Amino acid sequence: MLTQALARLASSLESIRSPSSHQATAVADIRRWQADPTRNDYLTQVLHVAQRVTINEMMTQATSDENSGEVRAVLTQALARLASSLESIRSPSSHQATAVADIRRWQADPTRNAPAEALTMPPGDPI
Repeated sequence: MLTQALARLASSLESIRSPSSHQATAVADIRRWQADPTRNDYLTQVLHVAQRVTINEMMTQATSDENSGEVRAVLTQALARLASSLESIRSPSSHQATAVADIRRWQADPTRNAPAEALTMPPGDPI
């Protein structure tokens, strides 16, 4: 299941790079943030890395002049929806709270608030 989600994520991120792409909203699929927490700490870490990379790429592409205004607007709206969704969680994890803070900071001034450095993959084979 995680492998399929990561494959969809990679496909979605690649589609954003095309200014004519209408698939950008797939990247903001909030279900990735509402996935059932796994009992495996390693898989949880992998999921967190994928989520951070997604947010960072969305912020990067939303400010890129190489993308059409429509793509930038879709990504900006998707980030706002994701932040609102995460803010509505009663007891957010530190990972979720950090994501919201980074999105809100980026929204305040996208040109001065570059995405945070992505988490690195934990050691070991992810599959």
